[in-house]
Amino acid sequence: MNGLPVIMPNGIGDDSSAVKANSLGICLDTFQVSTDQVNQLLNLVEQSREHGHIRSWALEHRTFDQVALAYREVTDALS
Repeated sequence: MNGLPVIMPNGIGDDSSAVKANSLGICLDTFQVSTDQVNQLLNLVEQSREHGHIRSWALEHRTFDQVALAYREVTDALS
């Protein structure tokens, strides 16, 4: 969890919504990245260096234990 902005396809579960709502990176509808999206990423890198908001969010919401619990809940529901 280094605080770098993420680049991901749009529509990946709750993660796309979290990325957009918390300014954690960009979600792509296609594999073509626009100049505006590159600039957005560069701005997020600078903001993250200054404020650490991406790393802080990840430490709060995406620890190994939280992910393991979520997978365990899914696999328990499927059994």
